[in-house]
Amino acid sequence: MDDLTGEQLAERAGVPAGDVDRLAGLGLLSRQAPPFRSTDVTRVSLLRTLERSGIPSEDVASAVASGEFSLAFADVLFAPSRVEGLSGMTFAEIAATYGLDMDRIGDLFNALGLPPPRPDEPVRIDDADMAPLLAAFLGFGFTPSQLMHSARFWGENLHRLTRAQTRFFDAHVMSPLLRSGMSEQQMLDVALPLGAQIQEIDERLLLWLHRRHLEHALLDEVLTYVEAALARAGVASPPSRDDPAIAFVDLSGFTALTEELGDEVAAEMTERMADLVHRATRRHGGTTVKFLGDGAMSHFPDPTGAVMASLEMVDAIPEAGLPPAHAAISCGPVIARDGDYFGATVNLGARLLGAAGPGEVVVTVATAVRATGDGIRFEELDPVVLKGIPDPVPVRRAERA
Repeated sequence: MDDLTGEQLAERAGVPAGDVDRLAGLGLLSRQAPPFRSTDVTRVSLLRTLERSGIPSEDVASAVASGEFSLAFADVLFAPSRVEGLSGMTFAEIAATYGLDMDRIGDLFNALGLPPPRPDEPVRIDDADMAPLLAAFLGFGFTPSQLMHSARFWGENLHRLTRAQTRFFDAHVMSPLLRSGMSEQQMLDVALPLGAQIQEIDERLLLWLHRRHLEHALLDEVLTYVEAALARAGVASPPSRDDPAIAFVDLSGFTALTEELGDEVAAEMTERMADLVHRATRRHGGTTVKFLGDGAMSHFPDPTGAVMASLEMVDAIPEAGLPPAHAAISCGPVIARDGDYFGATVNLGARLLGAAGPGEVVVTVATAVRATGDGIRFEELDPVVLKGIPDPVPVRRAERA
């Protein structure tokens, strides 16, 4: 751990030297006088953020002195190995160095879900490392619009992931420790080392899992191109890849149950449902696209898998102590974008869900025609009137044969 003078600390944290003296005098740094530690870079940055949020450092010092608060967490969870210091350049200088436009940089940060920087703002080392990568990406010929599109799906999805990670840690580590009767300081003494280990695991897991999912997606794309090339060459006929099926599943009466039992029980129920949906969907060749409160949307390459998975879900969900489920399936062309699906087929399936009663799987006629697996039969139902569709829609109820 490097020792720093007050001037070095101020430079790396991007604050006037007087701020370091003031914070040290309040006892908020790891040393009250030079040499300071490299972890103080994070402490100074954190205290500056708190002050900008309306929390004076004097108030923080009072809380620390009372024993009710500690800055030890900053040294562990925001260690210098993860949060870099400053590069010594401003964003305007970085932009000039790599031929970037400040407006484009601001748009990119917005799309990534980060606050857009000012031209005179000091650049963190890790941000500076991204500048040549951005320039290289633009050099591939992607338009600004395409770049923003890419940034949005990275930003939105990683924001959801990191929020879920912190909520998980709070719900399953920190809150239980506090409920056990520990003081906040005792809780931090236990939780911080664990949090640091989990961060290391999360970073490795993220890289590994991204590679595995990317490999799967690339192989699927390559397969499509290979099949088409073989067909054009007359070497072989590609296997039939007809329109996919979109399945929706939902818990019946979940809103009323939430009001009766409370949010914590409801959250636990949705976790159990999510696990069941994932398992059934994967087992029958599908992919869970997204969760919609107390329901889920899944994509299946063929309707047979969609029907088999949906029947399995509506059977398994009540057996797991959850409210009865109902499901709906539509089959047809879809528009794929950023891991989600759109179009008339998706809208029809979502609206059809309202026509399914507890324990029922209702499907379109096109789905019933193509779902030919053993153990499935369909019962004709009266056509249903759906919002936004002018004519009644013929439907079938899927059942186990």
